[in-house]
Amino acid sequence: FMQLHQALRQVVANNGQHAVCDTRTINILADLQAFTDNPATKEVIYAFIDGGYAKRFAEEGAWNGQSQAIIARFVADTGCQPSMANHIARCIADALGWFSQNSFNAPASNHTLPPKPSKSAPPSLKGIPSFNANKGDWEQYLDSIIEWKISPEDIERNFGIQITTVSPTIDEEDDITVYVTAQGAFNGYDKIVIHAAVYDKNYRLVEDGNNKISSDNFYGYIVVPVYTFANKYKAAHIALYVTNE
Repeated sequence: FMQLHQALRQVVANNGQHAVCDTRTINILADLQAFTDNPATKEVIYAFIDGGYAKRFAEEGAWNGQSQAIIARFVADTGCQPSMANHIARCIADALGWFSQNSFNAPASNHTLPPKPSKSAPPSLKGIPSFNANKGDWEQYLDSIIEWKISPEDIERNFGIQITTVSPTIDEEDDITVYVTAQGAFNGYDKIVIHAAVYDKNYRLVEDGNNKISSDNFYGYIVVPVYTFANKYKAAHIALYVTNE
């Protein structure tokens, strides 16, 4: 069988980019056994295409705040699990050539270097989990090493956004994704960037994942992807912070 992103690449190569917007593609993917690993993805990608989200997503032409806002809208409309919706969208984006040919990863960030984590960062539960630790242990560990470099209270005062929940997860590709929910309205800024900077045990920066949101694509749900393959094995501290563009 094929991984979903590999199968979508093949479908697009054979049928053109419009295939990601056509529900008949689901049958082709099923023939390629692309849903073998996770059968639930079949229903989700069908809903993403049938509801018109895939068409709007593809029209954006890049993995950016606008395309991720469409993912957020899909999650809000359907109640789909954020990690599943984000995975489906990444597979489609990869098939459309938005990422490099040799890597199923998002483009590297070129934003300002994030602040150093404080030495008083919350300790991990039991150190970095073993290679074979289960998903739940990893996510509990990640939750224990998150620190806001600007307090949620200051975020609300400076930007008008009230952070309600922060949920780090491990996705199907072993990448870290931080899901943030928030409410409120922008205060004096048209756009802000939420960052999740991952550091190793020696306080060296591993990756600065980020997502730009604006007043017209803010639905109260924000994906902050950190797309360095297997960086979960290096993560010893995650610093969250917000900047204006």
